[in-house]
Formats: sequence, structure tokens, C-alpha cells
Amino acid sequence: MAILGLAIFIAAIAMLVFGLTAASRFGSAPPPNVGSIGTGQVVGGVGLIIAGLAMVGSALAVLADVRGSRRVAAAVSGAVAVLSAAGVIRVMGEGGGDPVLAAALAVTTIILGVAAIILVRRPA
Repeated sequence: MAILGLAIFIAAIAMLVFGLTAASRFGSAPPPNVGSIGTGQVVGGVGLIIAGLAMVGSALAVLADVRGSRRVAAAVSGAVAVLSAAGVIRVMGEGGGDPVLAAALAVTTIILGVAAIILVRRPA
């Protein structure tokens, strides 16, 4: 969970940078709405940064055996799994959706769903 959270955090940084620099790709003849082109990537990048940090933090808290951290980590893992499943539906719902992105989101959904189930169980 911590490794996947770190990967999400790194992807979020890339998405944020892409959104902030989207207007510079148009050169001397930008479209009239150039200021709002990267807004979706910036908002999504900030959301992914929050999700990635929450995943890394909750996983490290479980490893440090902090009281109540398993429930928090299970909730974070489950919430990100649900959001990832929604991402699969959204990506494949659009005409000509990206199957590679959908597959990566589906694998993320499965991994985080299983992690949430494992974290909910009581340790032996």
C-alpha cells in the first residue's frame, strides 16, 4: 500500500506539472480559453497528492503499530479503490477510451480492495 501510494504521489506531481504548463504548449496563437485548459489536471493532481500522502501515511502508521491505524488504512485503501473503480468506468465510458489506463486502474482497484479487506481483519 505504501509503494502504491508513493507511485500515486509521483504520478500526481507529473499530472500537476502537466496541468500548470498546458498553456505554454500553444505557442504564439493560443486559443481564447488557454487559461482554463489545465485546470482539470491541476485539480486532479492535487487530489492524487492528497490520496497518495494518505496512503503512504496510513501504511507507515500500520507498520509502526499505531493504535487504530488499521481501520484508518482500511478506510483510505477502500476509498481510493472505489475512486479507482470509478476511474475505470469513466475511462472506458468515453469513446475510444485508453485500455492501458483502464487496466492500470483496474489493477489498482483490485490491489487496494484486497488491502482494505486484509486490513479490516483482526491480526492473529
